[in-house]
Amino acid sequence: MNKIFIKKNIIKGEYQHFLYHRFTRDVEWKMNQNHPFSEYEPGSIQQRSILSDKFNSFPIYTANHMSHNIIDVRERLMYGDNMSFFFSDVIPIVHYFQKFSDFKFNYRLSNIEASLKHKKDIELKESVNQPHIDLSHPDGYTFVYFVCDSDGDLILYNEKYKEIPYEKLTINKRIKPRMGTLVCFPSNIIHSHNFPTKNPFKITIDFNIIYSDF
Repeated sequence: MNKIFIKKNIIKGEYQHFLYHRFTRDVEWKMNQNHPFSEYEPGSIQQRSILSDKFNSFPIYTANHMSHNIIDVRERLMYGDNMSFFFSDVIPIVHYFQKFSDFKFNYRLSNIEASLKHKKDIELKESVNQPHIDLSHPDGYTFVYFVCDSDGDLILYNEKYKEIPYEKLTINKRIKPRMGTLVCFPSNIIHSHNFPTKNPFKITIDFNIIYSDF
């Protein structure tokens, strides 16, 4: 499977507002200084460095943001050892997506993380937050759910993990954050989560899963 899905109002309005209030009032946010992996490769030695000058399609910036880890099983941890109270609030989003689409696979979770990005003054026109991938698994899919309306587009590039050359990234889609919208794409697609420059904040919930027919 190699598709990009965009579904507005993936959950009902009441549920959208429930999640908005949960993630604006109840979540304990932590500073996330682990900037997206450079070279588009998770586990790279250059994990915290800004992309090198050879990636010069767009001016690139990076900044700290706030995050809340909902679940992470990448280190083969038991669910109960590393799961937030908000897990049961967000996992139905995936189930609703399966009902909407023909995405009828058995899947394993890799991780779910909520992200809070505050407004930034970005001086460079057409600049993008650091391009990266979230998961290098060949059968991985990334889901991005927008908790609120904002600016700070999600940018999906045409280029994928381990495709070369990387020197010139080209934009496939720009998705404006709208409450209740879910974007689903293969995890090897390079993408940028831009910071808002007009709205005070942007909140997303990112799911990384591995699908399987077992």
